[in-house]
Amino acid sequence: MRGARRERRRASVAVAAVVLLALGLGIAFWSVTSDLSRREQKLATVELQVKNLEQQTGGVEAAQAEWAALDDMEQLSYRARDPRRAALGLLRDVSAALPEGTWIEEFSYERGRLLRLHGQALRSPSVQETVAALAQLPYLGDVVLDDVARNQIAGKPVFTFTVSCHLPPEEPPKGESQHTRR
Repeated sequence: MRGARRERRRASVAVAAVVLLALGLGIAFWSVTSDLSRREQKLATVELQVKNLEQQTGGVEAAQAEWAALDDMEQLSYRARDPRRAALGLLRDVSAALPEGTWIEEFSYERGRLLRLHGQALRSPSVQETVAALAQLPYLGDVVLDDVARNQIAGKPVFTFTVSCHLPPEEPPKGESQHTRR
């Protein structure tokens, strides 16, 4: 009998241990899954915040691009209003646009906003490159190659050309900048 009681106690203790172990594992599993669920919710919240910030940043970048475009337009307008600056800026920009081995010999600027360039190039393709480069300048319109001829200078072939283009019409000065940054 003592042996049977002892066996029952051992079995009861073993059952109690298994129940406590199962209860402990269940609580641990519940705790881990609850923590995981909270972390997943936090991650979803952070991802939503990142998406919102990306959208807001895109708006800022668009506004910065718009400001840059307005600044460029203001600079072009300023050049058009100040003939001295306009001519110097135009000479600088045209010179910078010329391909290597090309130069301008005569630069005529008529008040009617017609610009005529007479120049020379060491290679025939440079003439077309010059026309293409001038057409890329934002304030030159209707860029046309009027004439090109092959000549000899000091026994070397040189291509003489004439290009004409139009500048935007002059606007009367309107004072200070039309837009201000806030």
